[in-house]
Amino acid sequence: MTPESAAIWAAVITSIAALLAGGFAFAAALRQVTKTALTQREQAWWQLRRNTFADFLNKLRDLRNAYAPHAEALISGAFDASKAAAWASALDAYHKTYSVLDLEAPETLLHADAVRDTWNTVQMVETVTQFWEEAVLNGRPLPAPISSNPQEMFDDSLSSMTRDADRTRRAFRSELHKELNF
Repeated sequence: MTPESAAIWAAVITSIAALLAGGFAFAAALRQVTKTALTQREQAWWQLRRNTFADFLNKLRDLRNAYAPHAEALISGAFDASKAAAWASALDAYHKTYSVLDLEAPETLLHADAVRDTWNTVQMVETVTQFWEEAVLNGRPLPAPISSNPQEMFDDSLSSMTRDADRTRRAFRSELHKELNF
């Protein structure tokens, strides 16, 4: 082999080695970019869910806080339009936030006992409150079984809303802090 051909072969081998090294570096960089993009996407989803979960819990608290004075007025036989409006506004905000939660939360979380129980409790409280409002506005006695002990039903409703909100908060927290796999 002549020195010129040896130099050409050395240049070819060096070029191939440089191309391979560059290809490996490119592949590693591409993997890193992909992993970074996935991490950023997961972080964005995490923040979106965190905000939705917090908003839902805040709306649930607002609903409970609006329910108490409205229900107490109804139990006493009075209808206070401002308390009824606050309750209706809080209920509307809760339902709107639940709609967002329904779109953003994983299906498994929406079907978890805590979230389902919260939904059922709010539905029950909403129905009972409608019966109370109709009875008070029309001057009729509260329907059975509400009429047997409306204060007890009110206390049970508040207790259930508080319990369910706490269980839902724990379910949300568990969802937000589970391990992510890339």
